[in-house]
Amino acid sequence: MAEYLIDRAAKLAASSTDQKPQAAPSQTRGPLVYLTEHYNCYDRESTRLCRHLANRLVKERHARPQDSDWLVDRFRDELAAIMSAFVPGGSANAHTFANARLPRRLNNVWEKYKSMCRHCGGRLVSMSAPSEANPRVAVEDSAEFTAALLQAESDRQAEEAKRLRLERMVRILEDMPQPMRQICQWIMEGNTLTRTAELFGITCPSLVKTWVPKIRAYFVENGLFDGEDDYER
Repeated sequence: MAEYLIDRAAKLAASSTDQKPQAAPSQTRGPLVYLTEHYNCYDRESTRLCRHLANRLVKERHARPQDSDWLVDRFRDELAAIMSAFVPGGSANAHTFANARLPRRLNNVWEKYKSMCRHCGGRLVSMSAPSEANPRVAVEDSAEFTAALLQAESDRQAEEAKRLRLERMVRILEDMPQPMRQICQWIMEGNTLTRTAELFGITCPSLVKTWVPKIRAYFVENGLFDGEDDYER
């Protein structure tokens, strides 16, 4: 959700005011939404639940402790997918809803973790099997496995940077004054630029020319972008 908003805001700010809005491409599943007025996948309780399940994989299935943050992020992704079905005003609040359903995704995250840790160059890497290149050399001593470890560490660092960036954006959004925060909320909920302008009661060119630059300037002033844009284009 947060990276989606960063990307949308930056691209819209760079767009010309007479740019014609394009219809959103059809897709079977929309972007994950981590924060709405009804739930927040980054609040303390949600983070505690994701951390608890990540620790279970470390303790029960021997995932590497240094990968716990990666596991937390994957559980947060699963949580966002789950919360898309949450109906406010029902018998369960958001946290109760999450606590009942997220543990069922334990195997999903475990399979993703095994794929991340063991898949290298299109083939599975085994810790115990001999190297294909040299039957007398264990895989953990081979160049392929060393490369896999380096790649896994690089991926871990990238995920950590992404997590910190998303958490920082959520904090900025919490303090963002209205109506800028409401505009961000509509965009994060998946509304098109045209629909967001309609909800706000202005024209699409006015939204692009006036409000999107204000929102971006607010992010910059609060340190979301340091130097070059720190989002993936």
